[in-house]
Amino acid sequence: MRVYVLIEEKDADGSPSYGFARVGTGGEVCEYPCLNERKESVEELVLLLNELEPDPVHLDDIVDDYLTDFDI
Repeated sequence: MRVYVLIEEKDADGSPSYGFARVGTGGEVCEYPCLNERKESVEELVLLLNELEPDPVHLDDIVDDYLTDFDI
């Protein structure tokens, strides 16, 4: 089982930006930082990821779609 969690980092200008991390059962972590400055949008993405549990091989495509075509 994988769990997706919200992460917060600072942009180059010091403002908060949000992304997510995937934490595997073995403790491995894969991060997608600084996706959006709107916390609520990334929280919705994290909820969807936890609900749908996509295969990790699709995460790059999901992030690409989120950044270019999709805003929650």
